[in-house]
Amino acid sequence: MMRLQAQVGQLLLTPYETKAARDLYAVRFHPTVRKFMTNPSLIAYRAHKDWVHQNLVQAPDMHLWLVRFGAAPRAIGFTQLKLNAAGNAAEIGVMFREPKKHQLAAVLSSAITLHLAFVHFSCAWVTSYVVPTAQHAIDYNLGGGFSIHPSDRPEMVCLRLSRDVYPSSAINRIVKVRIIPSLQISAVTTED
Repeated sequence: MMRLQAQVGQLLLTPYETKAARDLYAVRFHPTVRKFMTNPSLIAYRAHKDWVHQNLVQAPDMHLWLVRFGAAPRAIGFTQLKLNAAGNAAEIGVMFREPKKHQLAAVLSSAITLHLAFVHFSCAWVTSYVVPTAQHAIDYNLGGGFSIHPSDRPEMVCLRLSRDVYPSSAINRIVKVRIIPSLQISAVTTED
């Protein structure tokens, strides 16, 4: 399957492959990540693999990238875009273990993922769902041009960013000045 890969300097966003299930598990169920999930319960690795197969491998509308520094063996986070059925909107997710340690990588990865959504997938909207206790994530989204909307998930805050607002957003200004000049996006073949 052909997927997009992105790189800025040493920061690499590689498309998820089944062989990276353990790496995804290590990020997804790290204590610093779980506390921001709607269901922070730890699940068995086997259940995680089943979830991955059903929700990632067999879902052509899901694009998930593991984030690492260069050839580092362990991912420090992941970003995702889940396209809607029409392919004109996406839900974004950004999760990093030890987020205070990887704050710059999280900001850059978020900006790259938004760029992919609006420029490469031509989305009209990007939606972010955030648990109400993650005020830092809500503030970051609002500062980047997102606005709060009624949520179809009662336990989550729904924020949306439109393609019309994106060009003037703070996130896009960072992308244009600091990221685009050195951003490399390539299509890679994955095993899944």
